[in-house]
Amino acid sequence: MSPDDRCADCGRAVALRGNGPGRRMLCGACDARARAVECSRCGERRPANRRDAVGAICRTCARRDDAAAATTALRGQVAVVVAEVEPDLDRATIDAAVAVAAPNRRHTAGLAEALATIPDALSGSSLAPPVVDRLVAALVAGGATSVRPPSCHGCGTTRWLTQRVDGMRACNWCAIKARAQCCGRCGRVGPVSTRDRDGAAVCSSCRALDAATFEVCSRCSRRRRVANRTPEGALCGGCARGHPVVACAGCGRTRPATSSGRQGEARCSSCSRRRERCSRCGTDDAIVAVVWAGGPVCSTCYKRAAGARGTCAGCGHRRRIDPRDPDQRQLCSGCAGLQPWSVCSSCGAEDLLYEAGRCRSCTIERRLPSLLGDSPILAPLRASLVGSDRARATLRWLSKPECAELLAALARGEVAVTHEALDERPATKALDHFRAVLVAAGVLPERDEQTARLEAWVVDQLGAMAIDEDRKVVEAFARWWVLQRYRMRRSRSGVASDDHARRLVRGAVEFLAWARGHGLVLASCTQAHVELWMAGPPGRKHARGFLRWACRHRLAHDLDIVRRADPNPARSAHADDHLVVAHRFATDATLPLVDRVAGLLLLCYAQPLARLSRLRVDDITAGPTATLVRFGRTQIELSEPVGRLVADLVADRRGRATTGASGQSRWLFVGAQPGRPLGANQLGVRLAAYGIDARAARSALLLDLAGELAPGVLADLLGMHPGTAVRWVRAASGDWSGYAGSRARGGVDGEPGREREPDPVQPPGGTHPVVAERPTTIEVGVGPGDQGLEGVVRTELGEAGAHRVAVEVGDR
Repeated sequence: MSPDDRCADCGRAVALRGNGPGRRMLCGACDARARAVECSRCGERRPANRRDAVGAICRTCARRDDAAAATTALRGQVAVVVAEVEPDLDRATIDAAVAVAAPNRRHTAGLAEALATIPDALSGSSLAPPVVDRLVAALVAGGATSVRPPSCHGCGTTRWLTQRVDGMRACNWCAIKARAQCCGRCGRVGPVSTRDRDGAAVCSSCRALDAATFEVCSRCSRRRRVANRTPEGALCGGCARGHPVVACAGCGRTRPATSSGRQGEARCSSCSRRRERCSRCGTDDAIVAVVWAGGPVCSTCYKRAAGARGTCAGCGHRRRIDPRDPDQRQLCSGCAGLQPWSVCSSCGAEDLLYEAGRCRSCTIERRLPSLLGDSPILAPLRASLVGSDRARATLRWLSKPECAELLAALARGEVAVTHEALDERPATKALDHFRAVLVAAGVLPERDEQTARLEAWVVDQLGAMAIDEDRKVVEAFARWWVLQRYRMRRSRSGVASDDHARRLVRGAVEFLAWARGHGLVLASCTQAHVELWMAGPPGRKHARGFLRWACRHRLAHDLDIVRRADPNPARSAHADDHLVVAHRFATDATLPLVDRVAGLLLLCYAQPLARLSRLRVDDITAGPTATLVRFGRTQIELSEPVGRLVADLVADRRGRATTGASGQSRWLFVGAQPGRPLGANQLGVRLAAYGIDARAARSALLLDLAGELAPGVLADLLGMHPGTAVRWVRAASGDWSGYAGSRARGGVDGEPGREREPDPVQPPGGTHPVVAERPTTIEVGVGPGDQGLEGVVRTELGEAGAHRVAVEVGDR
């Protein structure tokens, strides 16, 4: 660049803009400084934009004058429109209101445009911009009466219109409802709190449960949701609000101190709540939920009182007895002269409110349309959920993300409403409960779930085997031997455990895998190999069934698999211990009714838990004078108090099912899953809490009964197989097959030549005398014992074949 291309003042090589004094070539900046004059308005030295009678005017002041003139013209247009709506206001008041609402040209232009394009902008329109709100407020302050501020297009409110929906003003609540989307995790339609990596909406509840939102607070070291982040690290809500983190004087834990106690000590949020003695339950140091006339009330008592029902002493109707009555006269709110409280806004029921002023049942009805839609296939499920007598459990079940997601998929048709479609999903307890709900509601047909799970387990075991030849052998064994025998037992008695079947299949798989590991196949295994296998851990004994089956089908040769002898029944528990528990079940009304009935039927009638769990209501006949039950082919009259307790359980059986009414269940012991009974294992766990070993207790009572009854009678009464009854009789009374030969040889009990009286006769190994004639009443004594109790098991044999087993438990 030549020297002539440089600015004459600053010397920079830039584009030259003009000639300065002395016709020097200057750049733009230097040229502007050279032409600057003193502005007659602001007094600054700037290039002149125009001149008036006073002097030069800079560009900034010229633009300010133009804006003021345009603003004045626009305000005149606005004043004309306002004067048409408010003819009683003077022009000065209108101009002042417009100046307050639109202080600059931009706001004034927007206000003028809104009044020109929106006819009802001053009459509550939902399209008016926020500047109209300020204008209306200023006009009302000046005395206007005809103008109205913009309103929400949804609810009509005129305050806090901070949102827009489809171009119209809306309050925050209406905007949330209008922008609600289906949560990608729980399936509920609601406001979007965030979105996941795939862009799916996530509601606030699911976000609160997301483990990714929880971190260890850098101050209090608690794992909480992150409320703020600082250079020190993440902060929880308490630490983010600036509360000092100290040792709480109440609980001693290091927590944010949200308040101070009476002595000025720091307390955390939990300890700072008001704690006093509850006036209803008497719990000390309870968090106060409400204060009634009787004193402070904890939250548990408040919820219990809100949902309690009783007969009003005033009107005689069954309503909620108002706990706020100072005199506790057992009156409802109306008869006590008190204002109604905790009343559902939808159905008017006096119940504990759950959500938005609604009770639990109304909340279920409100949520179901968004979950189930209008699908006619799921209509029975909708009716079952609404009719549930455990609304709290139903709401908790509907709130689970897995349940809501699957319900939404069924409603949209993405998942077929069949057992096969549900089988394709991962097997979980939540899916089992979901299937039980659909079956109980009539959406899915009933099927034997235990057998289905066993068959699916067998398929999984076969799929895990690597050798095709071994897989075919195990498949034949499982299908034609294990599963076939399992189905026969299941169809014959209705009760069959699948544990033994699983052990047989697992034993076959493990034996073949062991053989392959030693370079053997099933056909080449010898007796030595089998003995080596059996010498291992005790669990290897379950392969005996597979090896015997393989020998019968000529898949293995020269193997001698000894069948394990079944042990004889033996008494392993003292009768006095069970008598104490039976007396407690019979007299203690504070125990759960399910535990009392199950324990008495076990301790008094020797029923296995598997059969107790499958007892149906149809097996019980409750009459005005007696209660009958059918264990086998013959009905048994239950003695008191067993009969009364069984009748009470039939009338008021209550499970934990989420659908339908518990009273409609066909099972005597209602389970947690809809339409299914309480499991035998769960019954055993409940009875074990009272010190009862179900197997030992049943064996002890069976030995007492078998010592007095014939095998056929025992089988008819207790629903036992005749062969099993014979084994119990032999274990209790001894084998009588050699007794006649012993008498013929003139000796008994190894003492030849001694004669004994013919009647009564003491059997070998027995404990009770047996008379020659058939008695009408046989008693089995189980006391008195060391605890001051005695019991009698009495069996009466009638002429027409009717039987009665009476169990009497009382004080000595």
